[in-house]
Amino acid sequence: MAASYPAHPGYKARATSKAAAEGMAPKAQSLRARVFDALKEKADTPEGVAARLGEPVMNCRPRFSELSARDLIHDTGMRREAMGGRQAIVWAVTGQANAAADPQATGGQLAHAA
Repeated sequence: MAASYPAHPGYKARATSKAAAEGMAPKAQSLRARVFDALKEKADTPEGVAARLGEPVMNCRPRFSELSARDLIHDTGMRREAMGGRQAIVWAVTGQANAAADPQATGGQLAHAA
């Protein structure tokens, strides 16, 4: 049975996308939690969080989609300049998720679903 998004990295129909998702799967949960923790400290863009964590932005950006799909983070409405001069969304932890002392207390939403 295939793992389901957003508990596991998603992919599109292309074989390269599937291979990338499968390659990220073993570390997606821990990186998702690190991204969440970074956003608890400070609202930021995917590029900003990636720089703070010392991770490639291509590994971090999909974790934002996964966290957003679970309603754990939200678009603040603010924008910051990102790579190439484009505008990037500034994301923040939702009020409900931010109130939880532990990411696991968010109903297990960051936990790896079996």
